[in-house]
Amino acid sequence: MREIEHVVLPDATELAHNPREHFEYLKKLESFINRYNEADKTDNQLNWTLLEVIIQITDEIVNAYHNKPVFDDRYYHLFGGWYKRNYDLINEYAKELREQAKLENTAGNILSPPAVKIWQKKTKPKSIFSKERSDQYLELDLPIAKIEEARVRAVQLKYKDRDANTTLRDCLYQLEATVFSILSRDADILSEKDLMRKRLYHLLEQTSAALGRLSTRDEALFEIGKITPQFPDKIINPASEGKSRFEEIIVQLYTTQDDFSHNGFNLHYLGGNNNRNWIASHDSDGRTYVIRLEKADDPPTEYLLIDELKKNKQTSPFIAQDFFYHPTQRVNELGRPINLAISEYCPQGNLIHYIQSNFPATELASIACAIADITRQIAEMALVFKQNGFSYMDIKAENFLVRNNGAVITADLKSILLIEDEHISRPLIVSTVCNMAPEHRLKRLELMDPEKYMVYQIGLLLYDLATNQQNKDEVIDKLLDDKDLENTLALDFSSDIFQTPLGVQITELINAMINKDHVARLTLDAVIQKCKEISTLKPDHTSTLSTSSSTVSLIDEVDDNARTVYMKP
Repeated sequence: MREIEHVVLPDATELAHNPREHFEYLKKLESFINRYNEADKTDNQLNWTLLEVIIQITDEIVNAYHNKPVFDDRYYHLFGGWYKRNYDLINEYAKELREQAKLENTAGNILSPPAVKIWQKKTKPKSIFSKERSDQYLELDLPIAKIEEARVRAVQLKYKDRDANTTLRDCLYQLEATVFSILSRDADILSEKDLMRKRLYHLLEQTSAALGRLSTRDEALFEIGKITPQFPDKIINPASEGKSRFEEIIVQLYTTQDDFSHNGFNLHYLGGNNNRNWIASHDSDGRTYVIRLEKADDPPTEYLLIDELKKNKQTSPFIAQDFFYHPTQRVNELGRPINLAISEYCPQGNLIHYIQSNFPATELASIACAIADITRQIAEMALVFKQNGFSYMDIKAENFLVRNNGAVITADLKSILLIEDEHISRPLIVSTVCNMAPEHRLKRLELMDPEKYMVYQIGLLLYDLATNQQNKDEVIDKLLDDKDLENTLALDFSSDIFQTPLGVQITELINAMINKDHVARLTLDAVIQKCKEISTLKPDHTSTLSTSSSTVSLIDEVDDNARTVYMKP
């Protein structure tokens, strides 16, 4: 990794008139990126140290965002793209340099970190005018003392006790982390405080050497916790393609629909509205993925928010697994940046395709049970999102997929917002116009109730699944021009499905979900309960998403979270 991409900084005027805490973080990050890019690339210890400090500062910016999200700042958007493009690569290269530095320091017979009393004596001021040791040195006393204690125990047990070796390893890692934290907080150490810089560098060399010797005594200790990549062979790898070739591939995927082959995969265009979706199948072993291209700037992608949603153990089971996610910089030929994702493939397709493929149009009762169960799953998804502080603002059939086991998930996260004080701000909402709740479209409220907003959209989705109308945007759009004082919006319930016993219940449910008065709408809990009642009823001569006349309960284990789903063979 010869150079790291620069971050975009506010200019001096903006810093003066719109000072924000994270601007200072960005300035510090850029200063260390410059130091790394200018450093002697043969000095593994120096380059590893600089990369670790860059990682530390990056983590601080991300944590600051999660603690106090910012939605109106283009520099956070730009940093988010930089973060997704560079963070994993920087970590990978830092690990490589760590191993090289460890070998060099071990071979150089560098001693382990000193005993704490020796460290304290070495860092004691020699000037008669200063009697106090620097705060940075004081901060290192405790981790050095813990290493000393752990080392004594490991030696006593002749490095044959796994617990003792683990404790020593972790103490050495903690000392490293403390040094990197100090360097990230006080950038002057690298440029002005020569003696302190040399001492901290030497301490890192000693720690690295100690880890190297420990690994020769207990090699398996350093294999624990190593992660096997989930997706070792990227279909499209920006690191190996080269900038020019990578942009050509992005343009081809975004502007054409012709089949082509790349890196052993056959690519076939699937379609898409806002996104461009391709299916990629491997020549020999048949592995299949979806390649998804998204506009990164319309609206600007909230990378840090989406990252938090994907890592959350409660919300992640509802999200399609992205094996690779890469925001490009501006692609000149397209005039915009693009998000490239390589994701899991769901052969069942989106909700409309799933219903059309699995249920004959004449099996109205089966369709009613199926769409009620799908609606239950989406309402459960919305409820889990809400309970974790997120809101999904563009709920429609096209944005959801069905796994082979019947679980409903989404890959489209552009509309996700954080809930603040139990509300969401109207100007921040990104949603399909015809699906906007009346209080949003008619600008009646500035702060929206996220639960009632999502209930409204889920109601329209249920109507869409029941009728499967080609002109559904026109039908639903008429609702939003209705400014009379009636609470219930008028939909056309003349389709055959609504004339069945289950269809009558679905009609009542939809009307209760799309009530023009958002306060009077059902809660998500009430929607879930009603959908359960409908989907588990047994209509005569039909089956409900099952392998027999009874409902089959399956467990979809994703991130240790169990979800009950129903499926049709």
